[in-house]
Amino acid sequence: MKYTIALLLFLASMPSLQAERDIVPIFQPLSLLGTELEAYPLGQEEGICADVMATPAIVSSAYPEAIVQAIALPHRFYQAPEGFPDESNLLVLTGARLVAAWGEERHSVTIDFSQVSLGEKLGVTLDQLCRLTVLCLSKSLRQGYSDGKPIDLHWKLPPNGQELLAGLPSVLATEPVEAGPAADP
Repeated sequence: MKYTIALLLFLASMPSLQAERDIVPIFQPLSLLGTELEAYPLGQEEGICADVMATPAIVSSAYPEAIVQAIALPHRFYQAPEGFPDESNLLVLTGARLVAAWGEERHSVTIDFSQVSLGEKLGVTLDQLCRLTVLCLSKSLRQGYSDGKPIDLHWKLPPNGQELLAGLPSVLATEPVEAGPAADP
């Protein structure tokens, strides 16, 4: 018994086995269905039934890759009334996936929309979902992590969305947000 406890204490004290933990704002593309609201996250001329909102999250394990993965986690609005949608994250609702890989010189995020299913009832187009996702990545990484290295964006789109590739960014630049009241995510 003493041997087991000593071994557990030794393993817990090893730095390579400890996960980093931090609390960071995670921005997600959230559906506003069920709220009768319209938002303008992509500009004042483009009102849609979705918005980019932050939720504080504890991020651990592979950091900062975990920030990217957290963007695609399920989200249910707190105190949602009965009959309100059980899921609000557009990435979850559409079957999208985000995968991050951090490297020595450059980083990459694969945005896999190849199996995305957008019904008319969601109130957003594939183009809008792509731009909302880039906005979430940019804001989340600027708030939670930035080492100044470029992040290559690898897009996987469904066959009917290939024409969007020309207008989508292939690199995401993230500069950290300055602390203080004047900072704008």
